[in-house]
Amino acid sequence: MRDNLVYVHVETVSHLILSYGISKEDFITSIPRLPTNILSLNPVDYENEIDIATGFNTVTGEEDTARYLNKKTVGLKQSWIDFDSQDDLELITPREVAEFLYLGHAFSHIQSPFYYKLQNDYVFLTLPNDALKIYYRYLTQFYNVFSKSTIRHANQSYREKNGLFRRRPMALKKIPKKIVEELMPLFVEGVILDFSRITINNTKLILPVYIMIDNVSQMKWHEPTLETESAKLVANLEYRFVDQEWFIEVSNKSAFEDSIIF
Repeated sequence: MRDNLVYVHVETVSHLILSYGISKEDFITSIPRLPTNILSLNPVDYENEIDIATGFNTVTGEEDTARYLNKKTVGLKQSWIDFDSQDDLELITPREVAEFLYLGHAFSHIQSPFYYKLQNDYVFLTLPNDALKIYYRYLTQFYNVFSKSTIRHANQSYREKNGLFRRRPMALKKIPKKIVEELMPLFVEGVILDFSRITINNTKLILPVYIMIDNVSQMKWHEPTLETESAKLVANLEYRFVDQEWFIEVSNKSAFEDSIIF
């Protein structure tokens, strides 16, 4: 997929965000705090620490976990679940181990992915096509991740459009909670933000918002369509430089009829 498209699909019941174009860095720099311990759902690496009770690799402690999460090794597709205490892993049952294996292999949950024994806040899965599936205990934490990614892509498009002479990034304010809440009904359907069609002038930035019509199940292995003509334009996200605020300009009101607030 091109770097100037972002895809977002939300499953509200399971607190799942499926996305493409939102990076691991967008996530780890936007959540309130990094996990202190993680259980890797990747194939076991016998050169690294292995938890005896579960048989999975673990990374423990704030420093080591932060170092692992910030690792930029080429080809490393991180998948993990965080946990509160090493002692809690001793309470994990064989059935729960099987559920962890299923998460890492099928990129989906059997039962709720939030475990009382682990006290986990996230399940982070990297799909074969580099899309991300992230389960958030508190789904509102996605708001900051979405804002960070949108601003990053907007600045990238701005630099590309203006070449070498205007490399200084735009000082865009964070997208407020109420704006993301307005977009949530669209995310449930599946949304593409097309940064190749962004318009930036002296007064405002305009970013088109499309509803995706492709089958979401294809996202495990394939990229979302690159042809936004097959999607439906429903709104524009606007940033007005004088006001230093984000707005939504709706072009299809029916797409926003079902309000979803978290």
